[in-house]
Amino acid sequence: MLTFRNLSFGYRYKTPLFRNLSISFPKGKTLLLGPNGAGKSTLFAIAAGLIASNGGEITPESNQVTLMPQNIPVFRGLSVREQVAYAGWLSGRSSDDSWTRSEELLEMVHLSDKARESAKSLSGGQLRRVGIASSLMSGNSILLFDEPTAGLDLHQASNFYQTLAAVADDKCVVVSSHQIEGISGFFDNIALLVDGEIKFFGSFQRFIDIGIALGLRDPGQALVAAYSSMVEVD
Repeated sequence: MLTFRNLSFGYRYKTPLFRNLSISFPKGKTLLLGPNGAGKSTLFAIAAGLIASNGGEITPESNQVTLMPQNIPVFRGLSVREQVAYAGWLSGRSSDDSWTRSEELLEMVHLSDKARESAKSLSGGQLRRVGIASSLMSGNSILLFDEPTAGLDLHQASNFYQTLAAVADDKCVVVSSHQIEGISGFFDNIALLVDGEIKFFGSFQRFIDIGIALGLRDPGQALVAAYSSMVEVD
């Protein structure tokens, strides 16, 4: 579980973004949903220790949290397997252990056939799967994925979620996004963040039920309606 208690944060000379924000992300798969600028990336950066908060408590400590950024770094001259192994070395694994584990993880994310290729040659969807493998290298039970489907088409996004679902057992997985297309059937919970405040937290079905109560029967349309009812949509 990842917990924020009375979190406060503000960028210098700007209106505070978070004021006494409290939320716990349980084990399982949670979608952190919200429009651009809501504070999703900032919340993840604070949890991972990349940004210091102005107050509040975060548990566990940042060294037990792994963050996959929106833009997956590609290291010049490294093959796909070498890049994943390098992530293991950075997380404290030995070189031999990182190399062995990289083969296992690439098989898990269905990229064994790309192991010897340059990471720079991969498509956007394949690179996201490299990001999953690299994140799993840490062995941490809390995994944060910041806008991982940005720039992907629906098919690529679906492949990403399917891959993540296959390796996310027994972990606290939180995925941030401002997109609500193609997310049905993957997440256990939804947290809606708007202007630095949690407007909703509950099960995926409970969120859809809000849209159904508004008169939409189709789950996809109900999802959009629930979101629109709580967020000002241009």
